[in-house]
Amino acid sequence: MDPEEIQRVTGIPVVSLAIGDAVDPARNAAAKAIFEREVVRAQGPERAQMATFLATIYDQEGDAASALRLLEQACQDSPAELRHPAMLGHAQVRLNAGDTAGALIEFDELLAYVDAQPDYLRDLKLPALCAEMLRKCDPERALLWVESGLRLLLRMGGDLNDARELYHHYRAVVAACAGKRVDQKLVAQVDWFLNEITAEADSDPIGRAVLGYFPPAVFDIPEDREIAEAVGFTDADSQRIAIERCYRMQISPGITKYIASIDTSGLRAYARRNDMDPCSGAVVKLYAAQLVRDNRAIRWPPERNASCWCGSGTKYKKCCGAPHLLDPEETALREFQIRTGEGWRYS
Repeated sequence: MDPEEIQRVTGIPVVSLAIGDAVDPARNAAAKAIFEREVVRAQGPERAQMATFLATIYDQEGDAASALRLLEQACQDSPAELRHPAMLGHAQVRLNAGDTAGALIEFDELLAYVDAQPDYLRDLKLPALCAEMLRKCDPERALLWVESGLRLLLRMGGDLNDARELYHHYRAVVAACAGKRVDQKLVAQVDWFLNEITAEADSDPIGRAVLGYFPPAVFDIPEDREIAEAVGFTDADSQRIAIERCYRMQISPGITKYIASIDTSGLRAYARRNDMDPCSGAVVKLYAAQLVRDNRAIRWPPERNASCWCGSGTKYKKCCGAPHLLDPEETALREFQIRTGEGWRYS
């Protein structure tokens, strides 16, 4: 069953069910009937998703045994890379039921599981959520979670809201740890990162988006290619498509957009000055913002007959600006968004 259909029928945001948030009990009966039917009819990962949602409702009704049974089945039905919602739900139900010792073991297993996942499969909201659950009963375990999230943030970048939320949890957990030794280098790095991106956001109240672009030559040099691959780009063509898709489909037309061509020697020097890893997504993001401040970035989109931003020498309208670069469905959605002003991911 499609998540949007679930939300339409039950009136409950699916994300609330997925992470075990409290749901209005008045809506539980309708949602419970739907999920009980779907658990029987669905197979594999879809059944695991429905079982996780249903377990949330059982837990809120006080039926911990049924919730745990469903979540155990959901773990078995989920592919390895999608098992964390069921694992989190199982730990949360045990914690709510008073089995703190058992729940803490499961939180440790979940942390080991997510730390072993590739960065692109991880969610910055999960460390904050687990830290919040653990802060009162075991603040030192909560600290491990939030430090894991902050290191992911520094590697991958993330947006200002994610960074602020994680850092809020970090400060709160550190205060609850009553003198436990914390990673001072991590504190300094995140302080620096937050100061940089906050200054960047405050300097442009209208809104600005900046994307870094690795020119094709970067992928021909192993040590340079390592940096591009560390932040999720494996080749120049897929990167061009990703940038165009992001700016055409996900960022509102009212936001000023820039593309900063990343020179790896300058990036390494920038990272060295700030004692950070040049393969970190956060550093690439901040270096791209610096290039905008230095007037070394390109406004997107270029004029149709201007040279393309990717450096090919071809006109933009015949290169990255060509309509066929996106799928027909994406192109149709973009036209709808432009016409109605609706549906943009970021306003």
